[in-house]
Amino acid sequence: VALSTAGITGLTEIQLNAIDTLSSAQRQAVTTAQIASFSPESFGSMGAGISQLTSQQIGAIPTAGIAVLGSRALSNIQSSQVSGLRTDQLAALTTAQIPFLTTTVLNNLSSNQLRAIEAEDIAALTTAQVQGLSTRSLASLTTQQVRSVETVDLKTLSSAQLSALSSAQVVALSVDQLVPIDNTQGLGLNTQAIAALSFEQLMAFPLTTSAQYRAITTTQIAAWPREVMGTNIWLYAQPNLSSSQLGALSTSAIAALTLTPALCALMLHPAAQHKPNRFMKGFFDRFNSAFGAFTHGYVKSTGVLIRRALLVALTFAVLLVAIYGLLKTRPTALVPDEDQGYMFAVVQLPPAASLERTNAAVDLFTNIALKTNGVAGVASLSGFNLLTGLTTSYNATAFIRLKPWHERGPAESAPAILRQLMGAANGAIKDANVLIFNPPPIRGLGTAGGFEFILQDRAGGDA
Repeated sequence: VALSTAGITGLTEIQLNAIDTLSSAQRQAVTTAQIASFSPESFGSMGAGISQLTSQQIGAIPTAGIAVLGSRALSNIQSSQVSGLRTDQLAALTTAQIPFLTTTVLNNLSSNQLRAIEAEDIAALTTAQVQGLSTRSLASLTTQQVRSVETVDLKTLSSAQLSALSSAQVVALSVDQLVPIDNTQGLGLNTQAIAALSFEQLMAFPLTTSAQYRAITTTQIAAWPREVMGTNIWLYAQPNLSSSQLGALSTSAIAALTLTPALCALMLHPAAQHKPNRFMKGFFDRFNSAFGAFTHGYVKSTGVLIRRALLVALTFAVLLVAIYGLLKTRPTALVPDEDQGYMFAVVQLPPAASLERTNAAVDLFTNIALKTNGVAGVASLSGFNLLTGLTTSYNATAFIRLKPWHERGPAESAPAILRQLMGAANGAIKDANVLIFNPPPIRGLGTAGGFEFILQDRAGGDA
């Protein structure tokens, strides 16, 4: 503590290893030459004391030292120090370090500093960091960096933030990034960016305003696939399209009516120019004869139906009634639930609950189930969750056996008992969550089959 600032400048790296014990004035007395000569390992233990360094001292830290800065040091970098950061220092940051930079620091970086961050490191930004980026910072990102922003993070941008993106940045966005953007966010997309989007991007992005629709160029519309004209009904339903855009929609139709027949005339020749093939001639003669007979029968039957319009209308009405009856009486699900005479129940208590509490909750559930009409018996297994397959002290599984079908009326069907029992159990057992479900009608296909997921370690850590 008694060291003067002049004395600090003469200390070696070993003597300065206790830098966290120095005062703010003493830390700021350390020269940039001293800092530049330090080994990278010296910066790995640096903590909150980094906030007391000057911007020049920050800029003197070697890139290898920047790469080993911990989360405590990174989160304590101040906005006043940002100007001293070199582009090679920012490029040395790893994906594990990026999430610890504050939004204030990110927004105080210059355009060149922001662009120095690797695109793969931009993907490591947290949702809060992306949401806190200023419009200037967003506009400074390169197209590769914008494309690296995670889809879930891009969805948090406001319309004002989206409006800051240039046409080149918007074009760089993938279809997967554009799909989650809602109508409110879409208000911020500028018309210049819309004019540069591809067909797939336009289909994925929610156009909202009249100006956005009119920003679609006729060149874009004329280049769309012909299939779009029949499958995308919104093209015809938009009153915001201009007359030139509607004219461009007809380009594909005109091509089909003019170019296609001309190509057919060039590629298809009259039969007289070909030598008759006995086998093919016999095949086509039989085909034409059968097709002609079918056509004659179809025309004749259609004429009969037209003359008996009242009978056709009554038949159609009968079919409608039959369809309505089938919809009301037949199962509508792909794999409907069936009353198989038994059900499963899972009782879940708060995590770390003791086995005694679980047994008490299961006993209470058993008493409620046995008092329910239609239930013949209950068998329980504490400590096991049938849905997840986990063995824990706060889970239990119960097997509910129902009475034979002939002893139960419509009010005591499996779905009715399930609803009644679930309501009664969850109302009576305050500290537990009771889930009751029917077994799937086909093994492996049901609403209670659970789910599975895969976690991907994107930070490169050890598994």
